[in-house]
Amino acid sequence: MKTSKSREALEQLRKIDWDSKRIQTDSDFADIKHFDLTNPDYKILDMQPTLEVLYRRFAQQLRFSLYNLFRHKAEVTFGSVVSMKFGTYSLDTKEAASLHAFKVTTLKFNGFVKIDRSMITALIDLFFGGSGDTLTSEEEREMSPTEKRMLHRFLDASLENLQEVWETIIPFKIRELDTSSTPVSHFFYNDSELIIISRFTVKIADIEGQMEVVLPYRAMEPIREKIHSYNNTSQDPKWKNTLQENIMLAPVDMSATLCQVPLSLKEVLDLQAGDVIKADIPRQVTVRIAGVPCLKASVCTIDSNMALKIMQRIRQKEKSE
Repeated sequence: MKTSKSREALEQLRKIDWDSKRIQTDSDFADIKHFDLTNPDYKILDMQPTLEVLYRRFAQQLRFSLYNLFRHKAEVTFGSVVSMKFGTYSLDTKEAASLHAFKVTTLKFNGFVKIDRSMITALIDLFFGGSGDTLTSEEEREMSPTEKRMLHRFLDASLENLQEVWETIIPFKIRELDTSSTPVSHFFYNDSELIIISRFTVKIADIEGQMEVVLPYRAMEPIREKIHSYNNTSQDPKWKNTLQENIMLAPVDMSATLCQVPLSLKEVLDLQAGDVIKADIPRQVTVRIAGVPCLKASVCTIDSNMALKIMQRIRQKEKSE
C-alpha cells in the first residue's frame, strides 16, 4: 500500500506544469510596499514628531519676537521637516537668499539659517518706518552698517527663540558666526552629508517670505534617545507654567448651605405670606467650589451682612470619608 501511494504521488508531481506555476502577474504584488533604504528621509521618521513640536513652538515665539521688533502683527507658519543631502540642497540655493551660520557650542556643531533676500529688504524697510513693499533690485547691493545691525537684531531674536525651544530637551547654546570669512559650505564634510531642513513661512505687513533652519544630521545622532524620550507636557516648564496660570484664571462657583429645615408636604402647602420658618444656623458650614467640598467656614456678620470666615481646607482624605 505504501509503495502504490508513493508512486501515485510521484506521478502527480510529474504531471504538474512547473513553468506555468512560476509565472506571476503584477496583481500578485499589488499589496507589496516598496521601501528604499537609500532614501535619507527614513532616518528622521522616528524624530520627526518631536522636531515638529519643537519647531511649531519656535514659530509661535518668533511671531512675538517679530512684533516686539517691528511693531507689526506677524504670522510665522511652520511648514515641514525634511532631510536631504547637502549637495542636493546646495543646488536649491541659487535663488535670491541669504545664508547666516551659527554654532551650537554645547554640542559642537554648526548650522545655518536661510532667509529670502526680498524678505530681509522688506524687514529693513519696516524697521525704518516704511511700508515694507520695497522692490528688491536684481543686482545684490552691499548693506549699510545700519541695515546690517538691524538684520543682526532679527537673527539674534530668531536664534534666541531657537535656543529656548531646544533647551527644553538639552543644553543648547547658540552663537552667530561670520559667514563673510567662513562660507557655509565649509561646515559640512562633503556633498553627500545628510542635513535636516525645517521650513517656515513668515508674513508681516502683507509681505511674505521663506525662512529655513538647517542642521546637520550627525548632530542629531548623539541626542536621538533624548529626542525620543521628550515629553511635551512633563519636560517643558514654560508650557506647564502657562497652562497653570490660565487655569487659575478660570471662574468657579462657590456655595455653602447655611441651613436645612425638614418640612412635610402638608406643611409646605399650608404656608402663607408672613409665616416665619424657624431655622438654626450652624456655627460651621462646608464651602463647595464647583460642587466639590473644599473649605470649612464659620458663619458670621460684617456690617449687618452675613459672611463666611474661612477656617481650614478640607484635605483629600476628609473628602473621601
